[in-house]
Amino acid sequence: MRTAKKRGPGPSHVLLTPDHAGNVVGIDPHKQTHCGVAVNLLGVQLSQRHVAARRDGFGQLLRWGRELDAERVWVIEDVRHVSGSLERFLIDRGEGVVRLPSRLMAKARAGARERGKSDPIDALAIARAATPGRCRHVADGPARRR
Repeated sequence: MRTAKKRGPGPSHVLLTPDHAGNVVGIDPHKQTHCGVAVNLLGVQLSQRHVAARRDGFGQLLRWGRELDAERVWVIEDVRHVSGSLERFLIDRGEGVVRLPSRLMAKARAGARERGKSDPIDALAIARAATPGRCRHVADGPARRR
């Protein structure tokens, strides 16, 4: 008889708040690659990274995020059939993950100053759209449980 391994505490009502310390990393997920853009609390872009949408790419994203700041939250566009494995990878390693509904990301991108569509522009819009009341928190990994 097999039992399912529980991953994290499950969905929560906790959202990003103005007292959040650290960076926000927005992720634009795709089947082949994921693009991440880190912003500070003012929404200023700090860095960006493209990785393969595989386990080794997830590890590269995690190392990159940890190098930028000790505190961070990952905001991922809610495309679960594409982003689910990245979400689980991050949660299993103690990272805070937030899902951003696609409709909110579209609104945030429409209000952006940059024209066009590209993965870095989308990832930046995702990170900047991570404000209180806009995102549904997925879970905190074991290191972040209180």
